Amino acid sequence: MAKTKAPNLIRTIALLWRTLVEDIFDPYRPELHYMRGPGPKWHEKHRIAAPSATAGLGGLTEATA
Repeated sequence: MAKTKAPNLIRTIALLWRTLVEDIFDPYRPELHYMRGPGPKWHEKHRIAAPSATAGLGGLTEATA
């Protein structure tokens, strides 16, 4: 009976070790990829409230791509 429990115990310990190492050294950091600034909806909503950057150009407008 001890023969069948030993491989199972070793397998369980190996699985726990692998899980622990993966959790500690996981390179994925979602806070670096979550939000990269305001999107188009935010710009659309706040475009009116922002002062015009073209007011001092004497009627010339900036080209946008």
